[in-house]
Amino acid sequence: MTSDLPDDFIRRYLIYTENHESPEQFHMWMAIGIIGACLGRQVSLNWGHFEIYPNNYIVLTAGSADCRKSAAMDIAIALLRQATDTQIFAGKITLEGLYKDMSVRQVLTDQPCVPLVIHADELGVFVSKQAQQSDLPLDIGTIYTNPAVHTYRTKTAGTSQLVEPSLNLISGTTPAWIQRNLTTEAFEEGFVGRSLFVYAKGPKRRITRHQLTPEEKTLWEAMSEQLEIFSNLRGPFQISQAALDFYDDWYQKRKAPEDEAVTSSGFWGREHVHALKVAMIYCISSGSFPVIGSVHISSAIDTVGEIRKHMSLALRGAGVDDSMKHVALVMNELRKSGAVPMTLAQLTKNLWRSVGSQRVEDAIDDLLRAQRIIAHRPEGSPRVFYMIV
Repeated sequence: MTSDLPDDFIRRYLIYTENHESPEQFHMWMAIGIIGACLGRQVSLNWGHFEIYPNNYIVLTAGSADCRKSAAMDIAIALLRQATDTQIFAGKITLEGLYKDMSVRQVLTDQPCVPLVIHADELGVFVSKQAQQSDLPLDIGTIYTNPAVHTYRTKTAGTSQLVEPSLNLISGTTPAWIQRNLTTEAFEEGFVGRSLFVYAKGPKRRITRHQLTPEEKTLWEAMSEQLEIFSNLRGPFQISQAALDFYDDWYQKRKAPEDEAVTSSGFWGREHVHALKVAMIYCISSGSFPVIGSVHISSAIDTVGEIRKHMSLALRGAGVDDSMKHVALVMNELRKSGAVPMTLAQLTKNLWRSVGSQRVEDAIDDLLRAQRIIAHRPEGSPRVFYMIV
């Protein structure tokens, strides 16, 4: 049976989760996440002045209970636990507790590399407002780059060091939580730009109950064996000339988007690194290590590009001053509607719980004055419609 299965790990994973309600993009990013997590600093891509490692901060983002975020994460984490020795830090998490745990593991294993996955069903468990005010965005932003040495300070233990840490994040949240809790500092200090907010509007489909088939159980064991093999890979990646040419052409022709969530968060400035990380993982998933080919690069660029396209929906109302959140929310509603104009009544219906009807009207006035939107009254219609310029 195993010989009839596709060789690519991510393809296998998507087949295995085909009868699960969570959107396909959630399962795809969970597969990407656990491949990167089990590798630590064992593989890398030399990019001139720095090394790129395949760790990622992945945050599944959708309405509460809409897309079974926790269930999608649980499948991935269970496979990671079964197949590898990757350390998983779950439950209520503090920055000090994280450092302590990483330090202890470093001493016990007598290894400089400390690969660790933070698994937080709810992002707020880890990135609370208090944590954001205590340098968490700055610190985990620093660890994200897999530095040779990371120096940190705790309230009780003074200054210590982590040698060659490797950190991954697998978490979930809702746009409503982001709107209420993600601070401007999280944007300015790089946490959002280094994270992949995977947004979905709804589930793949409604599935009342699914019993695992013998074929799916075979897939699970095949993926477990494959992930174990991945966790033992070592050495540098190579990039083919065709892949490098494709990447260079894309990189040189990039144009900054108008989406403020993408530019102000720093994601735009780091999108190319995200794409290279995903290309590394696609290379490993397909059994092509160590050579990254053009198909890996082009697919990775498309995959990360989908994150960028939906960032304004995932991060609506976040990263701006509280006094301007109503304006950001109205802009995001108009972006969601695309080329379809919206009336004041429609905008108010969608946003009154968040900002109230008067604030919606104020936002429209501000956006009209700033020439960010236009108003249009069709001939013979009593209603005025608004859309982004």
